[in-house]
Amino acid sequence: MIYAYIRVSTEMQSYDGQHFEIENWCRRRGWEVDRWVQEKVSGTRQLSKRTLGKTLLRMREGDVLVCAELSRLGRNMMMVMSILNTCSQQV
Repeated sequence: MIYAYIRVSTEMQSYDGQHFEIENWCRRRGWEVDRWVQEKVSGTRQLSKRTLGKTLLRMREGDVLVCAELSRLGRNMMMVMSILNTCSQQV
């Protein structure tokens, strides 16, 4: 299953740019997104309190998570690395 993750921080931001980038990236690879995951939340919020956290728990070996930028996963490199570590432990 291919999951596409989009996050914006404020109500004034739009999902459109990230959606466009992910859609094009997947299309070039012949992939079709099975599930779009969108949320409006600060990247500093705990993973367990975000839709991303719930999505990661749902994912199984072989599933793919696509995002437009690493910065969409978390506010800083330590948070992103923690999320990647969570993914590696689920395999």
